[in-house]
Amino acid sequence: IQGPLGGLWYSAAPALALQSIAVEATPVGSLISGATWSVVGQRYPWGADRWGYFRGRVAGSGITSDNDAGLFRIDSSATPVPLVTLIAREGEAAPEAQTSYSLIHDSNVQVCNGAGASAFVGRVAGDSVGIADARLFSVDAAGSVAVLAAEGAHAPSATGPSLADLARFSNRFVIGGINASGHVVFEAALTADDGQPIQANEGIWTDASGALRMVVRRGQAIPDCGASCSELFENVSEIAINDNGTVVFRASVTGSTNEGIWANLGSGGALSQIVREGDEAPGVSECAATFASGLSSTSARIVLADSDEIVFQATLEGTCIDTTNDQGIWRYNPSSGQLELLLRDSGVYTV
Repeated sequence: IQGPLGGLWYSAAPALALQSIAVEATPVGSLISGATWSVVGQRYPWGADRWGYFRGRVAGSGITSDNDAGLFRIDSSATPVPLVTLIAREGEAAPEAQTSYSLIHDSNVQVCNGAGASAFVGRVAGDSVGIADARLFSVDAAGSVAVLAAEGAHAPSATGPSLADLARFSNRFVIGGINASGHVVFEAALTADDGQPIQANEGIWTDASGALRMVVRRGQAIPDCGASCSELFENVSEIAINDNGTVVFRASVTGSTNEGIWANLGSGGALSQIVREGDEAPGVSECAATFASGLSSTSARIVLADSDEIVFQATLEGTCIDTTNDQGIWRYNPSSGQLELLLRDSGVYTV
């Protein structure tokens, strides 16, 4: 529970008694000796109803704006009260040699798995860092932090080595998800090798196969397009990863039929098209209906199961389609490679 006056409390069934985790103006305890909580930030989703993360600020002797913010982890299974540990603090040593955390972003700690692993975006300072200071950090189950991707580093390709044009990670990292093994998927911006802007300036990466690998990049030809194909991935959004290492994402594509969902089924698998705007929609018996635009809209979320089943919402168009029956939910069946209609507006179902 996040309180309106600056605090976090926890309540577990069956007792349902509230236990304070961190409350503003109260002592931080042994985490930071002599400090009190000054700001208790947003709490991020629980992992297996046990683990949680939040960003907080502290006040006290010797604490300034350079070292008052930190990332904290909650273990709600600890008794008699939930255990709070410090994961990273601004002004303290970061994983890279001779660097310290200079900023821990509040809005980019949004994932946590059942073992307590997570990821966060921050910035570092140090004599060798310069202006390329953005980092994507991973946190393992033991609470150890490592650099997953660094601004200024050459971005790896789908097979591991640097991209052919030697593009480098820029200063934007957006975390898409984390699986049970602690593997992360994220979107990142790119610059040219010399730091100048480039057109193919974003992509998706994951460490699901162990080392960091690219899943897709803006400007890359869509799969099964052919040698003379001019359809290229443009904008990517809503990325997810499951425990198999499968990554799914929405994307727009250059050309008239320009929205769809793709996935690399299995860790390191080749990209496959799941559904595309203009494809015939299965399960519609009244007429030949097709999927309309909006498949890349983030308002219709994708659900990726560990079985590699993919469930998504979509809008239909066709001669028999109007606003009373144009919405539906479909499932991609990885065994058959086919789409199956689950629910549709105006349908009759037995429950």
